[in-house]
Formats: sequence, structure tokens, C-alpha cells
Amino acid sequence: GKLVRQHIGVLMAENLREHHQEMFGQYLIGAHRLMGRAVESLGRRADGSMFPMEISVSELRHGKSRLFTGILRDISERKENEDRIKRLAHHDNLTGLPNRNLLNDRINHALARVRRHGGRMAVLYVDLDKFKPINDTLGHEAGDAVLREVAQRLVTCIRGSDTVSRVGGDEFVVVVEEIGRPGEASMVARKIIDAMARPVLYMGHACKIGASIGVAIFPDDGATMEDVCKAADVAMYRVKHAGRNGFCFYSENTPQDEIDYDSSVT
Repeated sequence: GKLVRQHIGVLMAENLREHHQEMFGQYLIGAHRLMGRAVESLGRRADGSMFPMEISVSELRHGKSRLFTGILRDISERKENEDRIKRLAHHDNLTGLPNRNLLNDRINHALARVRRHGGRMAVLYVDLDKFKPINDTLGHEAGDAVLREVAQRLVTCIRGSDTVSRVGGDEFVVVVEEIGRPGEASMVARKIIDAMARPVLYMGHACKIGASIGVAIFPDDGATMEDVCKAADVAMYRVKHAGRNGFCFYSENTPQDEIDYDSSVT
């Protein structure tokens, strides 16, 4: 009842009221199509909080008189559902990290920047060590808890401009943009190994894990990102075979003594 005889503008954000009036004025002189379509905007509640709303206006002519009817709908729930669907399409449901779809999108954008401005970027393939025994002995809930903690630790190892993505059960990909030299990728790899050195606590159990990391550089290790990703994967498996819990760069023939690994996790 509080809105009876009130102007429709009281339901709109202050910065949008003038725009609404301009659109309506243009419609009256025939310069703007307003009727027969719904428009999304921001509404304002009595307490001042904002919410997404949909506005549709219809016109009834009676002689020389013109009657306008507006319907305003609160579409907060619809927007939340749309955001949830969009997030599920681009993020891993368990860890909240970007999934492979979003990873590929970010890689393509990063690749375009490197080709436009020059420089390098690194791809790190991270595969957890000693993860399967946690699942087998403590159950999948323990495994899920470990993966969530690993995701949080990985995020702390990179810059805001970089990306960490979960691409498989216990497999992650880190994209480090705009590096001046390969040594910068080494620093990130070492940070990850150090971050994984602390056991993950779950229901009184200290879950010990490690990380085998393969590193490849664009454009040094491939002309396309597909080639670079394959190179990082190859390098990661070399670490696995060399003793796990370490990192190495890709090359056609990587000597075993060029692999940096920590024997504390075997």
C-alpha cells in the first residue's frame, strides 16, 4: 500500500531514474520503441538495498487518452540461478577452481597477449603424489577434503594474473603469464612443492602428499599451446619416474640430474 500513487521512479536506483524518464519521453514522441519488450534494470528496496528487476510496459489508448501499465518483477532468484549455471560451466564443483573450459579460455587470451607483446608464459602440470592411498584408506570424503585444501594452497602460490585449474581427479594445471625468464616458473614450482610439504589434517589424520610438476615454456617448447601442454605433461611423468615430489622443465632428453625433486616424500 505504501507505493499507491507513488511515481515508478521510487523503485529505481537513483542513477537510473533520469535515464528512464528520457526513454519514456522519447517513446512519447515516437523516437524510441518501449512497448512489447522487457527491460532489465536495478531496483531499490525500501531499505535502500538494490536488486535486479525486469520492467515491462504496455499502453492502452482510449480516444485521446493514453494509459500506461508497468509490471516490475524481482528477478533476483532467476539471476542467482543463471550465475550458478554459468559458474558450474566454468568452475570445478568441488574446489571452486576454474575447470578445463575456463582454463582453455584464459590460455587463449594469455597466448594472444604474448603474441601481441612478446615474452613468455609457462604451463605447469601438477600431479599429486600419495593421493590414492588417502582415498583407499580414509575414503572419498577425506580425498575431497585434501583436494579442497590443495586448491587453496595452490592459489596462494600464484599471482592474481595467473591461473590454477583442476583438470582431473588429482591433476592441476597452473598457467604463469608474462615471465621474463624460465627461472620465474621454477620459483612457482618450488613454492607449490613447499606448500604441499605440510600434511593435510583430516579427522585427526595427517594426510601426507607431494607434487610432481612438469614445466614447459611458450614459445620455447612448442609453437602452439597444445604442444606446450603436452610438453609439460611429458616433463611431469619424468618427475614421477625419477622419484616424485619435484619438478623439471621439458626438453627432448632431460638428464635425470636436471630434475629437482625432494626425497622426503616417496
